[in-house]
Amino acid sequence: MMIAPVGAFLCLIVAYPVAYYLAIKSNPKYRLVLVSLVVVPFWTSLLVRTYAWMYILGSRGIPNLLGMIGIEDVRLLNTPGAVLLGIVYGYLPLMIMPIYVSLEKLDRRLLEASADLGAKPVSTFFGITLPLSLPGVMTGVALVTILLLGEYLIPQLLGGGKVFFIGNALVDLFLQSAQLALRLGHRGDARGGRRHRAQRRHADRLESLWLKTGGSRLMRALVTLVYLFLYAPIALVVLFSFNAGRSASEFTGFSTMWYGKALGNTFLITALQNSLMIAFTSAVLAAIFGTMAALGMQRLSSRGRAIFDGLFAAAIVVPGVVIGIATLVALVEVFSFLNPALASIWPSDKPPQLGLGYGSIIAAHGLFSLALVTMIVKARIASLGRDIVEASSDLYATPFTTFRQIVLPQILAIGSCRLPACLHVFLR
Repeated sequence: MMIAPVGAFLCLIVAYPVAYYLAIKSNPKYRLVLVSLVVVPFWTSLLVRTYAWMYILGSRGIPNLLGMIGIEDVRLLNTPGAVLLGIVYGYLPLMIMPIYVSLEKLDRRLLEASADLGAKPVSTFFGITLPLSLPGVMTGVALVTILLLGEYLIPQLLGGGKVFFIGNALVDLFLQSAQLALRLGHRGDARGGRRHRAQRRHADRLESLWLKTGGSRLMRALVTLVYLFLYAPIALVVLFSFNAGRSASEFTGFSTMWYGKALGNTFLITALQNSLMIAFTSAVLAAIFGTMAALGMQRLSSRGRAIFDGLFAAAIVVPGVVIGIATLVALVEVFSFLNPALASIWPSDKPPQLGLGYGSIIAAHGLFSLALVTMIVKARIASLGRDIVEASSDLYATPFTTFRQIVLPQILAIGSCRLPACLHVFLR
């Protein structure tokens, strides 16, 4: 269980410099491309990318390369370290995007004013940038930690069943009960002068290290390494897609025959069309209802918000397979009740029959991604300046006008953050 918060902390350590570079240091002309490159890995199934890491960490991957230079008997796969690596890889974009959203909307005039007043870059960072980006940091940490508590796939594949998360236990217990249900047809901070002086000395050392190492070059190098980290498994998958043999662990020759077979397979083409349709529909519905839920929660009392925060967090912790089976059992029960009721009131002898299909799949995906969207949008709304909304009301703007011209543009600014949150569910 301790691996989840450790993994979230590692994601934060890597994600913050990347988000800072993308939001503040990168060229605005290329910023959209750089942000899109963070999101693109989500278009590849997490299962496929995790299998790629199994090859990289397995005997034919890094251990084989180490053996060539004389380092023998290195075991990377089926260890806690492999699970941590998979966690950072799988959830790093989800940590980057909320932090990027907070930094991207940062008023640059505050940074310029700090520099004009003689503040050093490190002082400006700890005094202005970091405090104003804390909503994004808190959202990212909460989102990743909660998702990690319910993670099932990564510890199962990279940990070899030896590293257990709550998600693994939930799946094992739920599958046992679900099999029976389906067979039956049922279901502080302390502040002081001494501490301030110590922090000041620490900031001066950081400033000196930053200047000596060339901070901007170091940050660009880190961002480059993160992109290589995100795309290395995908590059391996692409390479083996041209493999002439059937083995997924040994490249026997170059061939495009698998692409020809895939394009000629009507079953695969139909499955791809269904996946795209369900993903798009679920994403739109989750975005609409998640935004509505976040707006509604802002009008609740602090106790009411805490209750709903707990409910949404609980929904995220539950693994997707559990939500899928629970949705299946619930829908079977609902349909078994509604179909006889429809038959009794339907005027003809052939009443419509409700059953499983596209709607049930969309419902299962939408239920899980709804909680993710709500958390992200709620954090963005919470960071909005209330004075802007109040000024709009003072100028006699209607609530709808205030929402359309002030609140909605701020929500739309995190579209790039909601997309990976939804795709994380659809492409697992």
